[in-house]
Amino acid sequence: MKQRIEYFDLLKGIAIFLVVMGHALTMCIRGIDAAFLFKLIGQVHMPIFFFISGFLTYKDTFAPPALKKRFLQLIIPFFVVSALWIWYFPHSSLGSPMSSSLTGMYCSYWKDGYWFTLCLFELFLLYLPLSAILRHCRRFWQKIAVVLITYAVLLIAASFLSSEQANHDIVGIGLMSYFFPIFMVGVFARKYSYDKYGEGRSTIITLVNSFHGRTITTLAATGQDSFHTVFGPFTPGFKYCPANDIEKLNEMATDDVCAIMFECVQGEGGVNNLDYDFVKAIEKLAKEKDILMVVDEVQTGNGRTGRYFAYENFDI
Repeated sequence: MKQRIEYFDLLKGIAIFLVVMGHALTMCIRGIDAAFLFKLIGQVHMPIFFFISGFLTYKDTFAPPALKKRFLQLIIPFFVVSALWIWYFPHSSLGSPMSSSLTGMYCSYWKDGYWFTLCLFELFLLYLPLSAILRHCRRFWQKIAVVLITYAVLLIAASFLSSEQANHDIVGIGLMSYFFPIFMVGVFARKYSYDKYGEGRSTIITLVNSFHGRTITTLAATGQDSFHTVFGPFTPGFKYCPANDIEKLNEMATDDVCAIMFECVQGEGGVNNLDYDFVKAIEKLAKEKDILMVVDEVQTGNGRTGRYFAYENFDI
């Protein structure tokens, strides 16, 4: 049974990559500026992705990650679908928004937008020895020092091995140095909750009609039933509150909740604005119960609501 689940994870990963490939095809057909869009994805959407990945990676006393499972979910689909991409475009009349060769695709700084799974797996590889060191650190400042030293080493290596301006990042060191601190903030956020409230505090509230991504965990975070009919089983630990329902929000904020994640304006869910009072109620609840408040600004960031980030309109 366990082996069947592992192979199902592999097929699921390939299927999700094919969905992503469909998005890239749409960009080709519509003539969207792919270079700008891919960088925007990396700077706005991916920090949330890497924070959640780090958050879910932490186990009691920095247990090592399950690399075999991650390899099946991330690396094999990455190679299979990127090879299909390179094979397909010479036979189409479309101009590829991605690199036209496997070498170019794997070496580009932003990994052509959606191929962040390679960087995430490399972070898991880095976290494996790092977690062993952190387990032996008795004091919190020692753990922070180890993380900062690791980050400094990554930055030094990135200065020699990568260049965003030249779009050159052979082994992903540049992206790793970019996302490592975000990943580790997720790890320590989970550790803080684990140490203070125990193992069971891991539920995240999101909103009905929300949209947070197309990977397994971000699909689970998405509060739309239509996205939960395929690609399962999904990552557990999410529950969905109707937008602008303060009474329901307070009811759902039980002791097992560690975070509330929301979009100030739901884009994919139908351009639904959150009420000012509802957002302030989330802020108040987060402070009272010592839980995280996560604002997904993929659809609303970069000045699209009149402020650089939409949350600034709510005085939070």
